[in-house]
Parts: sequence; C-alpha cells; structure tokens
Amino acid sequence: MSTIADLEGQLLSAMRSHDTVALDRLLADDRHITKAWDLAEHASGRMTIADLVPSEQVIRELPKAAIVSVRLYIRGTYEQVPFEGHIRYTRFWMLRERRWQVVGGHSSVVA
Repeated sequence: MSTIADLEGQLLSAMRSHDTVALDRLLADDRHITKAWDLAEHASGRMTIADLVPSEQVIRELPKAAIVSVRLYIRGTYEQVPFEGHIRYTRFWMLRERRWQVVGGHSSVVA
C-alpha cells in the first residue's frame, strides 16, 4: 500500500498533468467541493499548471486517516489569465475499503 507521502506526490502529478483518471482514483466522491466539479475543471482546459512545487510538508498519519499540511508554489493560467503564488493546503485523507482518498481540504494564500 502506498504511503501518504507517495499519494501526495501522485496527487500533485495528476494535478500538473490534468490526469483525470488518477484524480478520480485519489479524490473521494463525497467531498464538499464535488469530485465531478474538480475533474471537470481539470478536463476543461480552462486551467493550466506550469509549476506546482511543494515545500514545508507535514504529514500526520492516524490509523485510518491522515492530515497533510503543505505549502505549494503554483504558477499557471485560469481562463488564460496568469496566476502565481504560494498557497498553504491542508488535506484530509481517509482509508476506505483499503484505499486512501482525499475527503476534504482547505487552502489559503500565503503572503
């Protein structure tokens, strides 16, 4: 079974390449921001991600859950408008039927 650190790497890679097959596997169906919306955003081509570089990653693993706090440098475009900056993500992973999935999260811009 993959570690949470491995899964975080897979998640960031899938986000960079808009790999909706991998995102479908890694994202839970019942998140507040729906998986369908997230996948549609990646599939639409409205967003491009040129850089997505993690730092300051802290992973707290529990028996059937994990909390990840990571600072990300992100650069890309959304509807052809460039964006760039640092964001702090907190992600909640849960082990369900022997598979880890992101069940929720929060992000904030870091000044």
